[in-house]
Amino acid sequence: MSDRQGGIGRMLWTGFRSTRKFSAYGMGAALLASSLGGVAMAQGGPLVLERAGRTIALEPYAPNILRVTMSIDRAAATAAPGYGFVAKPSAEGWTHERDAEGYDVFRSARMVVRLAPGDLPKDQRPQPMPLDALNLELRHQYFGGGGGNGPNDGGRGPHNDALLVSTADGKMLLHMRTWMMAAESAEVAENDPGVKGYRISSIFDSPEGEHYYGLGQQQKGWMDLRDHEIRCWHDYVAIGGQDVCVPFMVSSRGYGLVWDNPSKTTVDLGFNGRNQWSSEVGNRVSYFVIAGETSDEIYEG
Repeated sequence: MSDRQGGIGRMLWTGFRSTRKFSAYGMGAALLASSLGGVAMAQGGPLVLERAGRTIALEPYAPNILRVTMSIDRAAATAAPGYGFVAKPSAEGWTHERDAEGYDVFRSARMVVRLAPGDLPKDQRPQPMPLDALNLELRHQYFGGGGGNGPNDGGRGPHNDALLVSTADGKMLLHMRTWMMAAESAEVAENDPGVKGYRISSIFDSPEGEHYYGLGQQQKGWMDLRDHEIRCWHDYVAIGGQDVCVPFMVSSRGYGLVWDNPSKTTVDLGFNGRNQWSSEVGNRVSYFVIAGETSDEIYEG
């Protein structure tokens, strides 16, 4: 079984049913054509933003549930979720505006999402690790390198489309720093010679004191997953018994994250103040954020 078929690809996420009743949803995307000048406008569907060579879609499912999708392929960024998701989008109660700093602000009664402009000043971008020439060369070979957001970076990134999610009263939940689509690994290319794809990844802040739970059945005795690497796929021969990954993580800060990718995914939590989600195969970065005042509310989402 190849990486494209493995992992969690065959699992049906019937558990991701919301108990809320969702309104009918039109599939047409609202394309931002001009500055909104700080005036909030009701949103009738997903918010789709075009950047230089990439597309970002913010798609609400409830006042406390948002799907975030980013890709250098517009069709992939605006497509439906992957295997087995049964919930229906609903933008009822969500509004969009652009603030004085150029951030797109997407809000409901429960969540506020701020997406940074595509041309963040250099001093506000994530700072790369200081590497010597050899390490830079190896990084380019194995991780796709990356020249930033320019048109000549081959679409790889990293793309500095910083995204901040907070509660309506200002409590920070999630801060995504960067995302990337790099060339697929040599091993994947050899296993699937007829298909050319990408490795995808996204990096989030991991504040001191934040703790992580979930991600399925792990046999290593961990409950708090901070400072651990989780190999998120079904491992039949894991020491102590089978590992069964469910790509749903709950944070002590009051949110859950569902990673929408069925290929082999590695989750590094808390190292150097960052969380990184990386999938071996994909044509987009896509995930759901669920806000909740209790873990029960997050799981209900």
